[in-house]
Amino acid sequence: MFFGINTEAVEILHDEDVDKALDLGPPNMQRGIIKRIIDYDKNYRLKHHSKSKIERAILALYIFSKESDQRGFRELGDALKKYSSKNGVYANFAKIDASLQNVGGQLYWNP
Repeated sequence: MFFGINTEAVEILHDEDVDKALDLGPPNMQRGIIKRIIDYDKNYRLKHHSKSKIERAILALYIFSKESDQRGFRELGDALKKYSSKNGVYANFAKIDASLQNVGGQLYWNP
């Protein structure tokens, strides 16, 4: 059985603030979120940023929050920062912000 960051991501998604942020987003925002963050973990090589699965799950969800400038996505990013500090999990949001660009709805990674 595969236990990647998906179990940690589900735990994060059940946080009250994160759940509220997802409710503020468009109706299709939650569709396929687990698969996408697993893809982000692999494609953006988050293992190089952290060995901790919970930190990688937070960073992958944070990358997901950068997909759009809509309110729900912005609120998700803020909720993840709050979750991280509330649970004592270090996640390097500044490095992700510096490396990630949203150009015309496409995410580009410039490490």
